[in-house]
Amino acid sequence: MKICFVAVPTSSVPLHWMEHLVSRGDEVILISYGARKTIPGVREILHVSNIRFPWDLVGALSRVRGVLKKEKPDLVHGIYVTGPGWIAALSGYRPVLLTTQGSDMLVDLRIRYPFFYLLTRQALLRADGVTTNLPLTYDQCIGLGVRREGLRMHQIGVDLALFRQRKGAGPLLVLSPRAMRPTYGIHTLVEAAPIVRKSAPEVRFRLLAFNEDSGYRRNLEDQIRSLGLQEMVSITAPVPEENLAEIMQSSGIVVSIPASDAVSVTLLQTMACGVPPVVTETPGVRSWMSPDIHALMVPVNDSASLAEAILRLLSEKDLYERIRNQNLARVRAEFDSRVWLARLEALYEEMT
Repeated sequence: MKICFVAVPTSSVPLHWMEHLVSRGDEVILISYGARKTIPGVREILHVSNIRFPWDLVGALSRVRGVLKKEKPDLVHGIYVTGPGWIAALSGYRPVLLTTQGSDMLVDLRIRYPFFYLLTRQALLRADGVTTNLPLTYDQCIGLGVRREGLRMHQIGVDLALFRQRKGAGPLLVLSPRAMRPTYGIHTLVEAAPIVRKSAPEVRFRLLAFNEDSGYRRNLEDQIRSLGLQEMVSITAPVPEENLAEIMQSSGIVVSIPASDAVSVTLLQTMACGVPPVVTETPGVRSWMSPDIHALMVPVNDSASLAEAILRLLSEKDLYERIRNQNLARVRAEFDSRVWLARLEALYEEMT
């Protein structure tokens, strides 16, 4: 089968799916959106810059139609409705599958503007199939007119063979594995570190510089120095997935506090490793996680609440074990990537 993805290739969802399809022998081609990334076995046929204005879309669609006519894929899969989904669904090529990842529908403010709202609705209505991973966005798609028979719940899942519970107790390490960009709130974690130090000076913080904004990283480094946290907080380079699993397994707490979020791969990996997370209490997160059951939840940009949550997990062992055990059971029951990859393959077969 020949599949054309229209996606941001640095995003974990399309990256995992493309790598899987390549491994099983499918021909995978890519129209990259925004960022670019070399993926073994995947052939990039076109790159499209971020669409910010209506005329950007007009130019992009002209080029996309040309390459799709030449390549003739069996299916076009647009991942992230606002942007890649517009291009995939409005190209006129069929069949088209769109995947909403939650944040594109819940957070992307462009859909509040009439033109971009219309684009989003038209893309969803023109698609031959739509997948989403949240009940909240499922209902939103229905509200936009998507037919129930063409709409499915679908998760990316997590590799349970790689991300698994660690052996024994790990060190007092608080890990931030999310992108090093302002929207992910890492500066709030740095602000919380001095508060944590007063009660637990032995705790260390590790910030992975994944998909970093260089200016934001410099600001974080200045913040760490100004607060005298050089020995407590470290910034380290991003690591391959197998090494990330090892780091998570050796961590005591994972902090994931973006301004908006949904079902993130990082949180699923954290849960599979048996590490309790601290997360921001956003509508997307609340739609699939419960406070004090799956995670401790804090308001956005609230360093005092974040420090309090970290200290609770350090001191309340029953709470720590309850969250860990609940999450381990849940990911095994609901988020095994092998199950969801098989369902994706079946969906492709059904649509072609």
